Amino acid sequence: MVRTPKGDASKAAFEEAARRVMARVGYLNARVNDIAAEAGRSPGLFYVYFESKEALLAEMAANFSEDLQDRVVASYRSEPDPVLALRQAIAVFWRIYGERLPEIVGVFQAAMVMPHFAERWQEIHREGTALVARGIRQSQAHGWAPGMDPELMASALTSMIEQFCFVWQYPGSGLAQPQLDEDAAVETLWQIWAHAIYWKERATSDAPVEQPRSIPAQLDMTPTRP
Repeated sequence: MVRTPKGDASKAAFEEAARRVMARVGYLNARVNDIAAEAGRSPGLFYVYFESKEALLAEMAANFSEDLQDRVVASYRSEPDPVLALRQAIAVFWRIYGERLPEIVGVFQAAMVMPHFAERWQEIHREGTALVARGIRQSQAHGWAPGMDPELMASALTSMIEQFCFVWQYPGSGLAQPQLDEDAAVETLWQIWAHAIYWKERATSDAPVEQPRSIPAQLDMTPTRP
């Protein structure tokens, strides 16, 4: 399909409408007719851009992942100290998660009942986890987190931040009240993440442990995409 400004606007309108509809009724209860009405466009036009509601959600999930990676990378490029850049990146994740919460919850719902969608989401999710693992390996090149498996660490840390954001930002979780302040959330996640990576073994039992203040070289956090 040839892209045009009008077509891009219609496609974006469907995505924004889907986000609002899913926020009200969830992905499973959202209908194409409801999304089209919310967007102020016809159901027929919806199918010009998306094969199905599932295809729309898959594209929204991919856009979420790409936007997140781009903004995380920007955090590392704007802050020369990787430890401080990590805090900025975590703040970015917290904010984007809140902005995209309806489709994230929709992804969880769809993945539970559609195996093929779950496989697609796993592919998207692996890109983000691979980016984290890459950063861990580069930190290990400077002596941090010796002997740890980068892929397992990346899986654990991404699972932690995703579940934390879900619990504290999704009202339907029923697990967290009252609403958590962003600064407290980011500080908590940052401290846990930084201490998980930026540590070194003691040379002797009496030697002080080096504190994670800064790393000599900038980490290359450029995402790898197909």
